[in-house]
Amino acid sequence: MHEDACVGEGHPQLPTAKLRLLASEVVRAEADTGWVPDVRDAIQLATELLVAGTDGPATMEVALLDPGASFEQSRQSVCAMLVEHGFDMSALSDADVYGFELDAFAAGLVDAHAIEGRFYDQLSASGPLTPLDRALVRLFDEREGLPDFQSRAVIETNMREVIREARRL
Repeated sequence: MHEDACVGEGHPQLPTAKLRLLASEVVRAEADTGWVPDVRDAIQLATELLVAGTDGPATMEVALLDPGASFEQSRQSVCAMLVEHGFDMSALSDADVYGFELDAFAAGLVDAHAIEGRFYDQLSASGPLTPLDRALVRLFDEREGLPDFQSRAVIETNMREVIREARRL
């Protein structure tokens, strides 16, 4: 998982954003999209939760997984940890997963390119544009025309802020 200075370690929303990102990755894996979550990320998250005082048997089990284990070998434990933290994996809709991915971007856990394709797919599948949709379309377009990393990073910071405000994170 990618850390970004816009939120960073110790931010109160970070564990929630990491759990949401993991839940979205599990849903994507179960939908046979070819996406496979990295078990090491789940182990790291479980360890962070335990250090923060959030314990539970499933979280402990994930923290103790072999980092070399495949997701397929770890799926049941990872799903149990998510359920333990309030995620009903069977009830998550595509809109929930998309929202979790936006939250992960807003928290600096993934880069803009990780959500850009999904954002445009969501636009074509949804109804009228929301204020968030319009703002992100404008910012993605603005970012596209910039030649240097620094300028693009400023736009991505603005995108994160727009998402946090719209989703009240």
